[in-house]
Amino acid sequence: MVPERHDSEVRSIPLRHIAMCLALALGAGCSTEVRLVQPPPRDTTGGRDTTGRDTTGRDTTGRDTTGGTVQRATLVVRVVVDTVDTALARTLGWGPAVPGTQVVVERIGTPVGRWSATVDSLGEARFPDLLTGDYRVSAVRILTAAEKQTLPAAAADVDAFGGYTGAGLRAAGATAAVAMLAGRRGSLVISEWYTALPFVGEIYYFGTYLEIYNNSDTTIYLDGKIVGEGPPYTRDATRAVSGISCADGAPFQLDPDGLWSRWFEQIPGSGRQYPLAPGQAVVLATDAIDHRTVHRDLQDLSGARFESKGTTDPDNPGVPNLRSIGPAAPYTLWGHGMIYGIDGEILFVSDAVDVISLPRSSVPGFSVQFARIPRASVLDVLTTGRIPDLEAVATLPLCPQLINPAFDLQAGLLWDYRSFLSVARKVFTTLPDGRVILLRTRSTANDFVDNVAPSPGRVP
Repeated sequence: MVPERHDSEVRSIPLRHIAMCLALALGAGCSTEVRLVQPPPRDTTGGRDTTGRDTTGRDTTGRDTTGGTVQRATLVVRVVVDTVDTALARTLGWGPAVPGTQVVVERIGTPVGRWSATVDSLGEARFPDLLTGDYRVSAVRILTAAEKQTLPAAAADVDAFGGYTGAGLRAAGATAAVAMLAGRRGSLVISEWYTALPFVGEIYYFGTYLEIYNNSDTTIYLDGKIVGEGPPYTRDATRAVSGISCADGAPFQLDPDGLWSRWFEQIPGSGRQYPLAPGQAVVLATDAIDHRTVHRDLQDLSGARFESKGTTDPDNPGVPNLRSIGPAAPYTLWGHGMIYGIDGEILFVSDAVDVISLPRSSVPGFSVQFARIPRASVLDVLTTGRIPDLEAVATLPLCPQLINPAFDLQAGLLWDYRSFLSVARKVFTTLPDGRVILLRTRSTANDFVDNVAPSPGRVP
């Protein structure tokens, strides 16, 4: 979904035209002769200081500026181990509670807010004096080296526990329970996402890339692996041209059996042509060229391992082309192939699939069919909304749930389309040989961080 702008950010710019072109994704009848101004710098504080106090000048005394009473209450978060991992928790010496868990709560809507705390001996974290409203609650517990030594061999790849829930806080207060699941290291994971969407005088979407990383202990052959965009119903568009609500999209967005996608591409190869050793990363670029010739803050991607192939893009003859195999050809978007992050906020990597046998369906609001990548084939998922200060002013609000928890426990509010920086996966540990193990709890909110200096092909 195209970033929204406001009158203070752009003036006399036909963004509605752009949004409609992107939403329909037809690639026809849409002029590309649209110029955008450089947006203002982001608010680096997000309206909050590090203690969670409001720094935007809003009233913090319990009274709003019109004389109305501002309701505040206490949210108690109780962290417990999910029943499927009870036995594993016992080997770590834990009871029902998960000691040392870090809990983060984020307020949905305006004003935004983000607070963190560590659970007490009872496995609870208290957040007093919060504004009433709806909250996202995430929790993570990273295992120590000593704790990992106690794990059985079958769980040697467990590095952390993570969990998520939603909470509605009313005047009487509320208690939210988070069920913590063991997060396994995984194999091929998304390690960095670079959107390169700050508009640099004109539309230039083509400097995006997705970096994938071998987080396992054995060589992975990339031949046939798939990257793509997941279900697009991340926002309530009831008031938009499409009129699609979160409820309308839920059968596809929240399907536990797979990810519905119209755009996905496949890495070429005969089976063992493209090995990726443990601790190595590869870059999949929209265009494998030096984008610094367009803007100095873009990236030199001429050394990317793979690139998308469109109808009008510059093709780097030294970089193998990804194959478009989805129901909709992504090169219809300005002829440059897959543009990571221009539509939707869900990206995935999966094993090879038999495309012909995939279930397909017409989806309300779209002119092309979608195909469902089976759950068993999905290797990793990144689900994100905009950073909190941008979400607070978004015309189309995020849906309460963007994806089925079977794929991602909680989306991260990480995307800042005003920035030339990346979203990157956190480092769990560095092995004695220097190899990095990345954090994977199957929760984007826990596993990734925003505003990271781009480092295509290098981890960390």
